[in-house]
Amino acid sequence: NFDVPVTEDITLVAVWDKVWKVTFDTDGGEPVPEVQLVRDGDYVDMPDEPTKDNCTFNGWYEDGETPDTCPTPEPEPDPEPNPDGGDN
Repeated sequence: NFDVPVTEDITLVAVWDKVWKVTFDTDGGEPVPEVQLVRDGDYVDMPDEPTKDNCTFNGWYEDGETPDTCPTPEPEPDPEPNPDGGDN
């Protein structure tokens, strides 16, 4: 107790709690929540739901348990140039 005057020799011992780092992968959605540091046995604070074009947010899952619900579209390749110099 740091509010009690010391009247004899004492030893103060550090006590440590395990802390876990929680990151969020939005798979292309926005905004990406900030990393949370959570004490062992405590709960993660629910972040705001991200949004993603043409998709509905379905919840947060642990890595490896993610259902395949809304694939990230592949970027379209650039068109090949027309050898005649005009538009395709």
